[in-house]
Amino acid sequence: MAVSSFIPAGRTSLVQKGDLALQVQTEYAMRPTPRITTTILKQGQVLHKIERALERPIESFDEQRSIEIGMKRQHIEVVNILQSASLDAALNLTNQFTPPPKEADIPDEAACLAAIPGVRKVYHLDNEGNFNAPDLSEQFKRQFGFVFRNLRDVLSLFAELPGNEGTRERGVYEIEQDRLYFVSLGRSCYFLLISPDPGISNYEAAIKIALKDGLF
Repeated sequence: MAVSSFIPAGRTSLVQKGDLALQVQTEYAMRPTPRITTTILKQGQVLHKIERALERPIESFDEQRSIEIGMKRQHIEVVNILQSASLDAALNLTNQFTPPPKEADIPDEAACLAAIPGVRKVYHLDNEGNFNAPDLSEQFKRQFGFVFRNLRDVLSLFAELPGNEGTRERGVYEIEQDRLYFVSLGRSCYFLLISPDPGISNYEAAIKIALKDGLF
């Protein structure tokens, strides 16, 4: 397959600053040099650009997915800055923006999982069943009371490994069909709330691909 066939999907958002509407676009371009560019526009006029150079064009589907995750991070960070800062400060992004990791870096687990199409919510917990934030615990309890009451049984789906300081087997388990998945990554676990995306036919496979497969 030609290199030009691997084109990650771009992202577009509209940010309202008082009476001013700002459009934010994040795109991949292969020429003249491979790069990711986030552009801020006002009524079609370019106000600011943030570019991140890539070492080479995308050459595989795995690289394309990794770049898409980086694009999402870059886009969300710029949108968050625009939403939280004053207009003058928001448009002076040079000192506020922290570039995401290069495509060769492995993004953190939660970001990888959240970037899967159709994933609505990511709940992070440790191997003892403790959620990393009290509000997430309460949200999950209200929505999935039966699963919450039986967390120990869910955790035991992936056994603790002897001599590994509480590390569990790695794997993916569908708790509720096309709705809730449980993911064990050794030292931490995740619940994924899903609204099926027509582009994903197998979420277990999609989860493993998003996490680079080597985690399993």
